[in-house]
Amino acid sequence: MNIIRKYKSTILLSTFLALSHSMHAQVYFQDLNFESANVSGYSPGNSVPVSDAFHGWSAYFSSGTTTYPQSEVSLDGISTGGAVISLIDDNASPVAPLQGNYSAFLFGGGYGVNEVLASASISQTATILAGTQSITMDAWTYDASPIVAINGVAVNMIPLPVTG
Repeated sequence: MNIIRKYKSTILLSTFLALSHSMHAQVYFQDLNFESANVSGYSPGNSVPVSDAFHGWSAYFSSGTTTYPQSEVSLDGISTGGAVISLIDDNASPVAPLQGNYSAFLFGGGYGVNEVLASASISQTATILAGTQSITMDAWTYDASPIVAINGVAVNMIPLPVTG
């Protein structure tokens, strides 16, 4: 059974101000809803360049203390036990996008690079505007809550009731 939780976290304004003022060039987050995917010409199960699947994002697998940047991710790939980074659309089964046409699907687990338990992550570097006080994201969760970090510091995410 899929458990869908909506996460929201309120972060101290001073954290955002410090991050905003530390950036020299104003670079803003891109494609936060993953709708800028360019996957025409790719079939479900194919590998897709990260830049086409997740515009503005980077993808990584981590094993132990080592992080492995990925140049490609799967289209509609669903894990059978190993770590997976995938862009899913309505062709993915048994899951579907949380909303819109696409969602990021991250599955950590199984054995990854060098036979060590692997985690999957995506990241983006950008400016958080002064005055920003919260982050809201939709996520499917099974056993573990997603980890969200800003400038390498984990943000406490609080599940909200799902309505509608």
